[in-house]
Amino acid sequence: MDTSRFNVVNLGLALGITWGAWLSIAALLARLTGIGYDMTLLIAKIYPGYAPTFKGTVFGGLWGLACGFVCGAVFAWIYNQLQARKLFG
Repeated sequence: MDTSRFNVVNLGLALGITWGAWLSIAALLARLTGIGYDMTLLIAKIYPGYAPTFKGTVFGGLWGLACGFVCGAVFAWIYNQLQARKLFG
């Protein structure tokens, strides 16, 4: 029995939480210390509402959760499809 499959929801949540936390921490760090301020402004061009402010920190966390979840779920689904066809591994 082949058990080398990803759980789509779990991987999506793991990547979503990680990316959301990273975006939130980066915005907060930029706000409090100025470290990564320019990077935060660059990322803000992709995610509306994201900014080196406390409100932007919340938006970044939500955008990161959503985008990370979708990317993780799509990755897991593609991996599982390829694994089922024995194209690798």
